Amino acid sequence: MTIGQHFAPTIISSSTRALGPGNTNFILRSPRTAPFSPLPATLQKNRTVYIGRRDFSTLALLFKAQGWTRVEQMEDARVVYFSQRPIPEPALRPYQRYSRLPPSHEFPNKKRMFEGLQDWSDAAGQPLWFVPETFRLTDSQSSKNNQPLMEMFRKRLYEQGGLDQTWVLKNAALDNGEGITFLPAQSHALKNVQEAMDNSTAKCVEKNPTALQYQSCSTQFVVQRYVDNLLTWFDGEKFDLRFYWFVASIDPWIVYSHDGFARVSAQKHFDATDWSTPQNHLTVHSGSALQNVTHEFIWQRVRAFATKHNVTTRPAMDPVEHVRNQIKHILSSVVAAMRYKLTTRQNGKNENDKSDEHPNNFALFGVDLMLDQNLDVYLIEVQHAPDMGMYDSYRAKMAQQVLSPILGMVEEIQNKQELDPSANLYPLDANVGLYEVITAGDWRYTYRGYRRQEQNQPLQAQARSILSTT
Repeated sequence: MTIGQHFAPTIISSSTRALGPGNTNFILRSPRTAPFSPLPATLQKNRTVYIGRRDFSTLALLFKAQGWTRVEQMEDARVVYFSQRPIPEPALRPYQRYSRLPPSHEFPNKKRMFEGLQDWSDAAGQPLWFVPETFRLTDSQSSKNNQPLMEMFRKRLYEQGGLDQTWVLKNAALDNGEGITFLPAQSHALKNVQEAMDNSTAKCVEKNPTALQYQSCSTQFVVQRYVDNLLTWFDGEKFDLRFYWFVASIDPWIVYSHDGFARVSAQKHFDATDWSTPQNHLTVHSGSALQNVTHEFIWQRVRAFATKHNVTTRPAMDPVEHVRNQIKHILSSVVAAMRYKLTTRQNGKNENDKSDEHPNNFALFGVDLMLDQNLDVYLIEVQHAPDMGMYDSYRAKMAQQVLSPILGMVEEIQNKQELDPSANLYPLDANVGLYEVITAGDWRYTYRGYRRQEQNQPLQAQARSILSTT
């Protein structure tokens, strides 16, 4: 099955121009012929939402400001919102819109995310220029495959100059930086990767010393080339980016991106070659004393650096738009890989598995990215439950910008589809705020004309260098 067949929309255009939301003739509708399940009469005029307990403090406040009422009983809601995957899955009414995508819990796992991207890349012939060189070191299906995987990485180290570069070992079973081990160039740790993996496994198992936990902790390793020419913050601090993307519908697919904020390290005048304090190479997600970290300041930093150092972009354009275009391309690629994953799940799942059969899904995701001094963007990982707590002023601003429009977007899609299953859904009349569309049906945003400089391009070793067993 080719990409896009699952929930493939009808896109009609009488124009010879490229199809896409910028085309006035662009039409987007669901492929289904059967009507969508109608809302009960009691809900048609009520904007009701059920919010999982972990989420209601922030979400209830923001959604109430948009005219939504939080209800205590799930059956009384037209929208069901969980940020974390509930276990067991809730028993949904067929008309309810639900905030989870079937494969979404797999993509935040670093190892599975890169595997999913590689599978899509192979199937679609799309390059992964935004992924630093990555090797899978363990096979969660069979430990018999671990040795060939390790040998591939050792070949990269000892025969292809890899020992002269710094690498990052990632244990996908650990979060919040705990699964990160830095392997500096020519270091003992780099020359003894298995020892570093064993130490990380022991740290992981310590939290839950069971045989099942050991299996999970010891089979989730990838190693990735360290991007060492990173752009730093105003006082030389290391930083990365937390941005957002919102899947408003999967029948048909409508996905938007949203600018986010910088996660800034507390250490000023960052030195990428100093490994005396590895923690300085990690950014922070909470507790930062800096408040001026929202996207306006990110773009201020990008423009200032580009002007001072005369950075040119390819294609030539405003440096901020150059960076944003890369991010939109990366996110639309992640969406395409997720769609491909969903397609393969549909083809291969057990006939008794009904987990994917609710078509009214939507979901909010986060994504972490790095930016180097050439203004090239790299993907770190996907977050399926980004923290939207309003702990301080910049987080409150981001939560309001990101969360306030989303239920209105979901509501409009639901209303249009209930009135007419074949209705054109694009553009949305709802206030989408700062969201920009990156996927609409089989159209996805691509940064046309972009060419990453050869010396900065992630090295994709011969054949399937990234996450390969062959």
